[in-house]
Amino acid sequence: MKKDFVAHLHEALFNAGLHPFTDMESLVEGQHGQTAIYEALGGASVHVAVFSKGYADSPFCLDELCAMLESKKRVIPVFYDVSPDDLKCTNKHQNGAYVNAFRKTHKKQPQAQVEKWKKALYDAAELFGFRLADYNG
Repeated sequence: MKKDFVAHLHEALFNAGLHPFTDMESLVEGQHGQTAIYEALGGASVHVAVFSKGYADSPFCLDELCAMLESKKRVIPVFYDVSPDDLKCTNKHQNGAYVNAFRKTHKKQPQAQVEKWKKALYDAAELFGFRLADYNG
């Protein structure tokens, strides 16, 4: 479902005259994926982060989010079947959709990296963005 959404978003941005980069549409065979993604992040003027239920399970997505925020460029969050509060993994927010990713998937990661990811998610949750639940289709 999210892949369909990202494909439609990519097409809409492209049709609007922009040059979006998505791994699904922009990577070519023989290209190193992470290198190409970080080059695209460096060249982008605006970042769009699409947060889905499985986003926090991916160290790659979390590292890319950190890079987006560190770039100091505009980051537009899209909350796809999650709410901004789901991104917050703090002592106060123990029931968010992403808390389990840190309890299970990332429990063997270095604590400094986990804290960096949690801070990035928290910071992204504080940005004004788009919630799929607020739109019809």
